[in-house]
Amino acid sequence: MSKSPRKLTSAAVAALFARGQFVKGRSLSARYLANGLALSRCAPIVGKKLGNAVRRNRIKRRLRAAWREIAADIPAGFDFAVLARVEAQTMPFPQLVAAMKEVLKRV
Repeated sequence: MSKSPRKLTSAAVAALFARGQFVKGRSLSARYLANGLALSRCAPIVGKKLGNAVRRNRIKRRLRAAWREIAADIPAGFDFAVLARVEAQTMPFPQLVAAMKEVLKRV
């Protein structure tokens, strides 16, 4: 059974941090790198300073949902690592979607 091309492997995330470009926003930051595919992929990254595992997983779920909302507007052929900041914890979902769109449109 083959792996889904929509998921980023740990090697792809490591490449993002090693060779990727960086875009900074107020509540989210992102690293991006061309992937040579016909689709873009996203990996939510949430550090331990944002809370315990329950809080971090909730933020990751919200980031994945925001990605699904804006995926059609993002240029194809890139891998993204979206890094949550403290402000992302308490943002209402529409503002989180707008923040992600703002950061990823700078690519």
